[in-house]
Formats: sequence, structure tokens, C-alpha cells
Amino acid sequence: MCPHLCVGTANRKKRTLKLNRGLLLALWIGATSQAQDFKQRFCESAANQDQAEVIAQSENRIAFKNDGGLLNEGVCWWHSRLQRSATYLAVFRPELPKPDLNQVQKILAQLKDLSSVVEIPGFQNFNEFTLQWHSAIQTFLNQWQLEDGIVYSAWIRGLAGSHQGNPEKLQATLLKVQRQVQVDRRISYLKLKFKKFGAHAWLVYSVESVPLGLKLGVIDSNFLKPVEYLYHWGDPLIRSTAYGDFMPYLEQSDDFTPIERAVEQYCRAADVVDQFH
Repeated sequence: MCPHLCVGTANRKKRTLKLNRGLLLALWIGATSQAQDFKQRFCESAANQDQAEVIAQSENRIAFKNDGGLLNEGVCWWHSRLQRSATYLAVFRPELPKPDLNQVQKILAQLKDLSSVVEIPGFQNFNEFTLQWHSAIQTFLNQWQLEDGIVYSAWIRGLAGSHQGNPEKLQATLLKVQRQVQVDRRISYLKLKFKKFGAHAWLVYSVESVPLGLKLGVIDSNFLKPVEYLYHWGDPLIRSTAYGDFMPYLEQSDDFTPIERAVEQYCRAADVVDQFH
């Protein structure tokens, strides 16, 4: 036996163990700090109500256009709702492993329910996430459409409302949208009622006063880039080259109650954690 060798070996093992523990602690602190950075940025953006700026950037929007649905007529209502939900509730954690299909389905369900802020691991932004999981997200939107139609009769409610022009009603609706976007700093959800049977949905993220009317900045699920529409005071309908003339209706404003509750709970928890670092 060589007692000196045994003691030396034991000491080296102790030093190695300490180094490993130190390395694990450093990695844990680094990962925790990085997580807090993402949370802090999200909560600052939420506090500043920067969602209009967020949704205006292509990396924060769904990577594919409106498609699929019943009779292949699209899922525009649900595409728009998912887009707005993610704009308000998604936090991206690119330093973490990417999710599997089960995790993706859970993420989508949480965004649909508006029940909590959702951390999406492995991706920098919503465009990357939706591009990689296009098929799964399209399937989810198709199922959401069926669920709303069969269980909640959303199609009947969605198709309600007249397409007939009415200057007073149109002006009142767009002034509400202007207030919601400019004063409340929210992204408005508009249902568009066409002359023909059917309806579409828009997200209005900016409203600008222009001579004789308003200019609307719109996220339309049928286009990958934002579009603009002009409304002139006294117009009975909104006129467009893409859809002809139509009547808009402001809807889904009640979504902001659970959205704001979810953000408040998440950021309050982030503040509590931050106090211990």
C-alpha cells in the first residue's frame, strides 16, 4: 500500500468534486439570470404597452397565412386570435431545449385559453416557432374552429351583423377602435362582414388621423405583411381592393381581462424571484 498516493488521490477527488459543484452552481446561476432577463424584458414591454410595436415586426408574427379550415375556407378568426394572444402572452426562451409535439400542443392550448403567460423554449420568436411547427399549429387551428362552431356556435355569432352600409355606425365603430388602440394601447380585433355570405377578421394595431379620416394599420391573416386601409368620414362602408366593401364590428374585447390578469400574475412572480438575486 502507498498511503501518500491514496491521500493524494483522495485530495484530487475532493478538488474535482468541488470544481464540479462550482461549475454546476455557475451554470445554474447563469441560466437563472438569463431566464430573469427574458422575464424582465417581457414585463417591461407589457408595462409600457409596446404590443403594437411587437406585432408590427415580422419575427413576432405567424409565419404562414390563413389556410385550411372547414371546406378549406380558412381559419382567419382563430389565426388572428392566436396571433394576438401570443403577442401579449408569449415569452421566448431560446437557451432551452426545443419542445416536442406534446409540449407544443400544451403551449397552443395555453395561448388559446388566455390563462397564463407561456414560456416557449428553444425559439427566438413566434415566427421561428410557427414556421417549424406549421403543420401542428394548422391542425390546432382547424380543431379550434370546429370546437367553437359545434360547441359554442361561434360561426352563427360570427356571421351575425349586417353588411349594409351605415355611416353613423361605421364612424362610431372606428372611433371606438381608435380609442382602444391609441388611448388604451390595445390591439383591436375586428370582424369584417361582407356583402356575400361570410366574414373575415383583422387585428388593428395602429390608427392614425389623416385629412378627412383615419388610416388603419392592420394585421390580416391573408397577408404576411401589415396592410393599411383608409377610412373617410361619412363613408358607409370600408372600401378595399382585396375584399370589396364591408362593415367592420369590434369584437373579442373581453379577452383583455384574462390577458391582463395573466401578465400581472407572471410579472408579480418575476419580481418576487428577482428580489432574491
